[in-house]
Amino acid sequence: MTLDDHALFDYDLEIQDALDQGLLKPGTSAYGIAVQVIYQGFNSLSTKQRSSYQCELAPVLAAFARSSDHRARSGSHANSA
Repeated sequence: MTLDDHALFDYDLEIQDALDQGLLKPGTSAYGIAVQVIYQGFNSLSTKQRSSYQCELAPVLAAFARSSDHRARSGSHANSA
């Protein structure tokens, strides 16, 4: 696996986790853009899709990352107490 392959794998896992938690819904434009980025890369997005990525997908992934970080910190504090 190359570095790019690892990045795509991680991105794929983040998207799947966001789906599992109901933060990203199949059939939405954000989901379609996420799938395109996974399989074709960010550079394959049109200008309009990049705008949608910034407005729709980036906030979803940021919210997911914040909730994941919060859970990780809470779990580590609980285990150290």
